[in-house]
Amino acid sequence: MIHYKHLLAMLVTIMLMNGCGATDSSSSSDSSDSSSSSDSSSSSDSSSSSDSSDSSSSSDSSDSSSSSDDIAGNHNQGKDCIECHSNFTAAGTIFTKLNAVDKEDSAGAFNHTLKLALEEGTDMILTKGYGSGNAYTTTNTNTVGRFTAEVLDATGKVVNSSNAFSHDGDMLRCNRCHTGSGVNGAPGRITNFKL
Repeated sequence: MIHYKHLLAMLVTIMLMNGCGATDSSSSSDSSDSSSSSDSSSSSDSSSSSDSSDSSSSSDSSDSSSSSDDIAGNHNQGKDCIECHSNFTAAGTIFTKLNAVDKEDSAGAFNHTLKLALEEGTDMILTKGYGSGNAYTTTNTNTVGRFTAEVLDATGKVVNSSNAFSHDGDMLRCNRCHTGSGVNGAPGRITNFKL
């Protein structure tokens, strides 16, 4: 039996994600320029900050109030998210297998997300996207310097991380390097476990 709350959350998610596969990038946009809009449609967590153009101490919603059904399923896991979602500024997929192939939804790490621990001392937590393991932000990342990429489980515990400050602002399209076989020094997929 489908609950109306889940159906509504799914419809809102589909409406926000409707730009995937479209050639017109204007069809998929969040209100990322509004300091009062939240990066997640289903979040009511008052501790998450609004999506703003200032990346300092920025944190997208971690969807703690969202139903687990809202983020499960298949949505192009492993593909370069920003190719379809031009409003995303950082995005990637967390997997349960190091060498998962593109769109291997069964290998997406359910209810996990990414945190960018910025060298300047602030954190940017990506929003859990549609499809198990997908995460993104629309926060302005123009000032992102070096950072440590961390994988967070459903409780917010760090379960995997890159080497300290080994990434920079040019490495925000995670799935470009974290492919099934890994390129540019990446060992393979971003995983929800230490290698």
